[in-house]
Amino acid sequence: MKRALGMGKPATPYRRESNGNQAGTVILTANEFIRFPLLTADPAVGWYAENTQNTLTDPTTNELLVTPKA
Repeated sequence: MKRALGMGKPATPYRRESNGNQAGTVILTANEFIRFPLLTADPAVGWYAENTQNTLTDPTTNELLVTPKA
């Protein structure tokens, strides 16, 4: 028999079957914070004729600083 949530023991079978846990990733860490890279803007794109010079651009990036729960 499975236990319902909040009845003493952690409901690990429910956590494994939940859509939220299947869609996400658990990251275990002992660090004070974690930095996740973010892509904030794509590089410029376009159509270029043959033998014309095109300017290459890099995407714009940033980071998300996350403090894990204890």
